[in-house]
Amino acid sequence: HYGENRYGGGTHTKTPLTSGAFALLKEIERVGIGLDLTHLSDEAFWQAVDAFAGVVLASHQNARRFVDDQRQFSDEQLKVVIERGGVIGAALDAWMLQPNFKRGVTQPEITLDRV
Repeated sequence: HYGENRYGGGTHTKTPLTSGAFALLKEIERVGIGLDLTHLSDEAFWQAVDAFAGVVLASHQNARRFVDDQRQFSDEQLKVVIERGGVIGAALDAWMLQPNFKRGVTQPEITLDRV
C-alpha cells in the first residue's frame, strides 16, 4: 500500500520487488487471480507487469498527467493496463482529481465530468 513491505515498494517509494514477490506473482498467476497494480512503486509496477502474465487491473487509480503524484499512474502505465485487457477504476479522493488540492485548506470542486 503506502511504503515498503515484504514484497516490495508501495506508494511514495522507489523500492523494487523483493525476491519473494516473484514467487508470489507466479502463484497468483497459477491460481488465476488478477493482479491489482494500484499502490505499487513505479519500479515495482514495471517489474510486476514484466513478470506476471495473468490479468492485471488498477482498482482505484487516476492519471498522473492531471495530478502529478507518484500515487497516480503515468500514461505509459495506464496504456499497459489497457493493452493487457485490464480494468481501471477511478479513485474519488479530491487530492487525486483536483490539482493543488490541500486537505483542510482547499474547497473540493470535483464533478463527475472531472472524474
